Amino acid sequence: MTPTAAGDPLPALYHEHAALLTRRLRWLTGDAQLAADLCQEAFVEVLSRHGGTTAADDPAAWLHTIAINRWRNHRAKTRRRSRLDAALPPAEERLGEAADASAREQEMLARLDGALSGLCVERREAFVLRVIEQLPLEQVAAILGAPMSTISHRAAKAEAAVRAALEQER
Repeated sequence: MTPTAAGDPLPALYHEHAALLTRRLRWLTGDAQLAADLCQEAFVEVLSRHGGTTAADDPAAWLHTIAINRWRNHRAKTRRRSRLDAALPPAEERLGEAADASAREQEMLARLDGALSGLCVERREAFVLRVIEQLPLEQVAAILGAPMSTISHRAAKAEAAVRAALEQER
């Protein structure tokens, strides 16, 4: 990553990774708006923690780790709120309607989101990054902070579960 003329690498990091990070978070959350919010929170954290400097060996992996931790924190907070307010049913996650998306595409995305929602957090993360995003195993392990063998196992189990869930819906 190359710093800007002022020496601030944050704008370059944002331009290089914001769209990709938002897309990954979208797959993890099942909610386009939440994904955008979590992406922005990750960049705010980078800025507030380090004043825009990225001293990490791999700034992209570091940023993605921050964003995934934001998602994990959001999930934990949501679960706590759900336990406290058990009288209300949990809100369903819905996809935003894209003006140019066909009804078939929306149906397929909804089916995939349904299959993903049945996975535990660890397998969902591994599946999204390895299978949907097709990241190298080494990069996924760095982002999720787990050994490559663990990530490989989680992704394989998740892929089998998603495949079974999608076949069952047919």
